[in-house]
Amino acid sequence: QGVFAIEVAVIQLPLMVLGGYLGGTLLGFNMLQSICLGAIISGSSTAVVMAVLKSQNRLDKETVETLVLITIMEDIGQVIILSMITPMLAGSSMDVNDLAVMIISIVAFMLVSIFLGLKFIPRIVNWVSDNVSSEVLIVFCVGLAFGMALLSTFVGLSMAIGAFLMGMIIAACRKSREINHDIGPMKDLFMAMFFISVGMEVSVSGLVDNIGLVLIFYLLFAVMKSSTVFLAYWIGNEKAYKGFVSAVSLVTMGEFAFIIAKEALDYGVVDNSFYTAVIGAALLSMIVLPFLTRYSDPLWFTAEERCPPRIREKIDMINHARDNMYRRVTASSKKSQR
Repeated sequence: QGVFAIEVAVIQLPLMVLGGYLGGTLLGFNMLQSICLGAIISGSSTAVVMAVLKSQNRLDKETVETLVLITIMEDIGQVIILSMITPMLAGSSMDVNDLAVMIISIVAFMLVSIFLGLKFIPRIVNWVSDNVSSEVLIVFCVGLAFGMALLSTFVGLSMAIGAFLMGMIIAACRKSREINHDIGPMKDLFMAMFFISVGMEVSVSGLVDNIGLVLIFYLLFAVMKSSTVFLAYWIGNEKAYKGFVSAVSLVTMGEFAFIIAKEALDYGVVDNSFYTAVIGAALLSMIVLPFLTRYSDPLWFTAEERCPPRIREKIDMINHARDNMYRRVTASSKKSQR
């Protein structure tokens, strides 16, 4: 499941950014605003997807787990994208060489942090947990997360990368489950503060005034997300029905849409109307998702019944070619597969 989730994210994330860039260009945005739009619409909300799928209980456990893993991979991808565009938001011009250096620095920072962190941090946290109270342990772990976030900003990356990496490292500690449980109220508090700060910058009148842009952003996101995830499932040799219901289940903007939009607003790259439209589109996607998932089965079977025979033949030919390719790969030697 993990490998498949990575494959889906690797396929659809670049296509989402590209689709957002092209859509922004058609809407008259400049290059940087279009890149921001692509980054904003690239991810889905893990929390909303889990809540909707759990409440409806329509998909099997394995499919739900795969979808959750895909959203986590998207979060990681959006963290990397945010780190890549942050210098551009700050006004630094980046050519191909600068972009290559940025990608290499992100990968190097992540690898070095994980290698050294897993070597020393779990031992330190384990020692602290054995010698101090649970309250001090929580403060110590939060301090490590803030320290790693600060370190990532010093090397020119997003603070989200540092905090995320420290979370991965602390997860290897002996008392990671207790730490995760005890830090829950603090997480909820920060999440509430974040969404309150987002909401205080958006007014109802602003949403009404930009309703056209809200709908355009949502439609762009919905079409790109469903089509790219469906394509990724098809490339992954999954059944078309499973790819469709999975793609529909991910049509809700992620929390990183707020973060990236807020960064762009703070740097003056986008105006309040752009920011308000992003928030409105994200809210609209959260409201519409339960209806999309509930009626995905009737929509699929109706489309399957009414599909013209000529188009069905072409689809069967394409699927047959894909199946033959995977069959040849499976039948070949390990050396040929590599």
